[in-house]
Amino acid sequence: MIKKILYKLLDLINRNNLYYISINKIEKKILKNEISSSKVNLNIGSGGYNIEGFIDLDIKSDKYNKERAKSFVEYDIRNDELPYKDNTVDNIYCSHVIEHIEEKYVSNFFKETGRVLKKNGILRISTPDAKFLWKMMLKGKDYWRTERYENWFKSRNHDYINFDEVDFFIREIATAKLRIFSEKNLNYYNQVKDNMHDYDKVLEILGNNKLDPNNIGYHITAWDFDKILKLSSNFFSDIIESKFRSSISNDMRSEAFDRTCPEMSLYVDFRK
Repeated sequence: MIKKILYKLLDLINRNNLYYISINKIEKKILKNEISSSKVNLNIGSGGYNIEGFIDLDIKSDKYNKERAKSFVEYDIRNDELPYKDNTVDNIYCSHVIEHIEEKYVSNFFKETGRVLKKNGILRISTPDAKFLWKMMLKGKDYWRTERYENWFKSRNHDYINFDEVDFFIREIATAKLRIFSEKNLNYYNQVKDNMHDYDKVLEILGNNKLDPNNIGYHITAWDFDKILKLSSNFFSDIIESKFRSSISNDMRSEAFDRTCPEMSLYVDFRK
């Protein structure tokens, strides 16, 4: 009975874009993912979020090592090959990771996942949808008035009421280029403002970022379906722009999946 009530509460939170409430500890205790024990399933860039039946792969970090599953495998997308043989993995889940990684490493990641997946195996990724967010930037401030942005700016001693949709968009695409960090970054803000109706130009202005080891949570690359398709088409037989909890893999449709920022996410399934 308690679980049913909590599920309803989580769904209500999700529908109202209030997902930023910290409920991960509750989720880990109650969310079940029924899956065959004979399958090999990976959760890459798990960040300490454990899904039953999936092996956690992530970099070794004090930030993420507090609640590691026993199945944790150390893996760095930027430097390592996936530690699995060819054609041995059934499912791979990668949620809100690639926006933190340089494009060249993401391209190699697609190659590696294509290598280790079995025939008809599935890779599922989610990431901020840059094209959708750009469209919301053009609509003004209303979309962005959420706890996500309010808390983020206030935690850095900035009153978020003083910022606008351009600031919030830059935070999702190229966090380090926010004007709150330096006076020279005001130039990025002004360029985006002047060219905001040109999607490709905006991404060009905010591009060419590198991962900062001291701020691994910053977003450094922008992704849309066309860009992902271009980088990954050589490694998969089928690439599908998916929807929230609608994976073509039966093993990745439960409430344990797609829990990070569904209101702004792009979902893509790749079939080997």
